[in-house]
Amino acid sequence: MSTQPLDFIVDERRVPKHIFLIVVDAMKYDYLRRHQLPNIQALVANGVSFENAIASNVKAETAPGFATISTGTYVKDHGISGSSDWYDRESKDLKYIFDETTGKLFMERPGIAEFIKSIEPSSKVAAISSKDRHALLLAGDGADVVAYSYREHTDREGHFSGSGMSSDNYVWVERVGHELPAYLKDMKMPRRVDWKGTGFNHSDVDTAMTPYIDEFIMDGALNILEQEQPKLLLIGLVGPNIVAHKLSTTAPEMDHSMDVIDQQIGRLVDQVKAMGWMDDSLFIVTADHGMAEKPNSIDLVAELNSRGHEDFVDNIAHMYKGAAGGLYLHDNKQEVIDETVAALRKIEHVSGAWHKFDSEAPWFIRRGAHKRSPDIIILPEFRYQILPLGAKDVVHETTHGAPYFDDLSIALIFSGCGVNRLGTVGDNDIAPDALITDEQADALPEQTQIRSTLQRILQV
Repeated sequence: MSTQPLDFIVDERRVPKHIFLIVVDAMKYDYLRRHQLPNIQALVANGVSFENAIASNVKAETAPGFATISTGTYVKDHGISGSSDWYDRESKDLKYIFDETTGKLFMERPGIAEFIKSIEPSSKVAAISSKDRHALLLAGDGADVVAYSYREHTDREGHFSGSGMSSDNYVWVERVGHELPAYLKDMKMPRRVDWKGTGFNHSDVDTAMTPYIDEFIMDGALNILEQEQPKLLLIGLVGPNIVAHKLSTTAPEMDHSMDVIDQQIGRLVDQVKAMGWMDDSLFIVTADHGMAEKPNSIDLVAELNSRGHEDFVDNIAHMYKGAAGGLYLHDNKQEVIDETVAALRKIEHVSGAWHKFDSEAPWFIRRGAHKRSPDIIILPEFRYQILPLGAKDVVHETTHGAPYFDDLSIALIFSGCGVNRLGTVGDNDIAPDALITDEQADALPEQTQIRSTLQRILQV
């Protein structure tokens, strides 16, 4: 398993005083080749970009990805198994990544903010994103300022909730028990916009479903930078994920989304230059997961029922849908799990199914072996995904989560102080539908190495 630092990129002659970690939701490496991104390419020219970096977990989703980037550990260690609710066996309730009443974060390893505070207690750390899971998981329990607006629900398109939204506007909110800084309180983004560009025209769209939300995120980030002057600023941008899910990775709207991402990174770099910090700053740009077209579906419940396994269906406590699915069982005795796994493996277009604690299973099962993970993990074929319980159609035809290269591929850039100027490195000759092997998973650069490489750059 690859948790060791990427030593060859480190320039030991320089130690950064300021760190900017920008995580762009679903920005797979292919986007860097397909789109004109002058600001991002300028960062690559001043550092290193990996062609073949991958997300570290399956499910390759936002919450596990952000938690791994922050902690430098796998799901089996930090316990954030998916972006949707997990089933708590003791209470028999569904729980999210944090308790929205108490504010308790369910991430079980210290985040990157706590690491920075451990080496420089007086330093400032801040995190911001429109989505709660982006900001909270990047921040962990150690940040001075955390700002977000809403929770995005994955069970249906365009469904948001949270105290940072009204019928008219999106605003910033802080964690339970924390006061939002005054300079963020008056910021607002209209809830509805017209979204127009080359090849498309959408009227009266929820702003959170457009790239314009990334402008609001960067507006807040630049205010934090000016007011707090943090040592570490954590920024989660969201547009490419929204556009790919809603449309596709090749829609004209994706051109606009990536243009907006590049512009926001350019705004950040310009302000860092204006503050006189550029020579002492490290920029890390990465993503939580990749994205792939998966228009076909598997109805597990219908398939099990058709084979006379109504007892297996009745035993399902909760289901994870998507490109990599999972079942929480009421009765999770080993013999019941084994029988259910055997039945699932016989379903057409299911590539495999495993008990989460199967020590002989592939890398992507072993990395997710946590008590909160589903009892059984199910892998569909590349172009297939598992339907939600009771659904007849997929929520998004374009999605992610499985251990195929397109699902896992991420941008990974280190740039600036403390980094050798190497440009683009790595051989990207892996087919989009290739199932990543154990050997590849151990050899390819991945999310867990971001934290360890940062520690190397900081020489601690």
